[in-house]
Amino acid sequence: MAQQYNNKRDKYTNRDNSNQQANKTVKHTGCKYHAQTKNGEPCLTAWNYSRRNGMRKFICAPTKGTSDHESKTGKVWQNWMIKMTLSDGTTHLMSGLFDTSSRKLSCSQLGMTFNPNAPNGGYCGQFGK
Repeated sequence: MAQQYNNKRDKYTNRDNSNQQANKTVKHTGCKYHAQTKNGEPCLTAWNYSRRNGMRKFICAPTKGTSDHESKTGKVWQNWMIKMTLSDGTTHLMSGLFDTSSRKLSCSQLGMTFNPNAPNGGYCGQFGK
């Protein structure tokens, strides 16, 4: 007996099949804010996976002796260091700006932003185009 489909979408999404693996999405980024570490300072931990770059892990913390700087718009920024570990084990150091009110970090060298407030475990990825 031929199977009846309500529309073309049912045919291609395996809605009638018990195989649910085809409809699952996989998370590719994450970011968490830690208010206080062993040193008593805040930090961000993040990860990003892409086919092009593989798995990249990030640890971000304020630089030694950093101070708050207020911009013309009224936002308060701090200078933070970012340690990036690639999937082959090599590490790179770079700096970024941390917005204290929204707890977001942006790195212009990488073209990435780190947002622990994003839904579903935070976001670590490109900003802009």
